[in-house]
Amino acid sequence: MELKDLKKETQQLAALNHFKELTGVQEETINRAHKNQDVIAIGETGTGKTYAYLFSICEKINPLLDETQVVISAPTRELAYQIHSVAGMMKQVYPELRIRLLTGGMDNERMKEGLKRAPHIIVGTPGRIKALYSDNHIRVDKVNMFIIDEADMTLDYGFLEDIDVVFSKMVKEPEILCFSATFPENLKPYVKKYLKNPEIIKNSFLYLVEAFSTAVIIYVALLSIIGAALMLYVNFKNIDKPFKF
Repeated sequence: MELKDLKKETQQLAALNHFKELTGVQEETINRAHKNQDVIAIGETGTGKTYAYLFSICEKINPLLDETQVVISAPTRELAYQIHSVAGMMKQVYPELRIRLLTGGMDNERMKEGLKRAPHIIVGTPGRIKALYSDNHIRVDKVNMFIIDEADMTLDYGFLEDIDVVFSKMVKEPEILCFSATFPENLKPYVKKYLKNPEIIKNSFLYLVEAFSTAVIIYVALLSIIGAALMLYVNFKNIDKPFKF
């Protein structure tokens, strides 16, 4: 799948963020999202993970439905703010889209006021999402895509139990996109509990770098061989001639 194969709105979002083509993790994630497959994407910063799920959301979101369709969970306020800021660009291609940020440290009354009409997309920290759900300020029964960003950090901070509570209240099983820098052993029970035969996408960016590095090494080696052969040829041709500067 290439960028030109995606919805017009997704192509516009990609252009706004200066993408001329999809990265490996983006292409693989979108392919799986189209098939409603759960995904575990493992890779370091620089693989384009955030846009992998934002492009997937852009492909599937329906702003005409007055309900929450996507929840994006982040382990820290800073990351949630960052995701919300980037996701906000989706409103340039879907002007009617409602995206709400839910984290600690925000004005509670103002936040609750903004939830009177269901947001299409919720971005927040697990504890705050759980608290607002428990107080009946948000509904998650119509959510069809649940995204866990930095799953390993979420586990380290002890937030997977909050996600566990929210997920258990979803009436239908949403598609889950799980993104993580690593895949620790103690994350596996949660994966087995909620993800349905997930597709694992691993280190797409690193594979590309390694492939590129290998190609460069081969290219340089070939140049060295050709150069050495040429020098031998020239030296052989001029073996009986006096050397001149």
